[in-house]
Amino acid sequence: MAEVKNRVFRYEIQIAHEGRWLIRNVYSDERDAINRARAMVHTERMAEAIKVLQFRTAPNGFTTEKELLMIDRLEAYRKQEFQ
Repeated sequence: MAEVKNRVFRYEIQIAHEGRWLIRNVYSDERDAINRARAMVHTERMAEAIKVLQFRTAPNGFTTEKELLMIDRLEAYRKQEFQ
């Protein structure tokens, strides 16, 4: 996990399946997480959507969450963005 200014960052790839978000992978590098999530559009057939979340944890344990990427597979295929 990367550390910047006493903060620890981690990046989760989550997929939506049957109305629930499931953690698929955890990365310490933002680029790796985003690139892998984009590649998963072609490989994760059961995923209805794919997102990348950034978690930033302070030394006192306080954690913030930020969505970095959201791919709605059905919408993406309709627009042919990932074909």
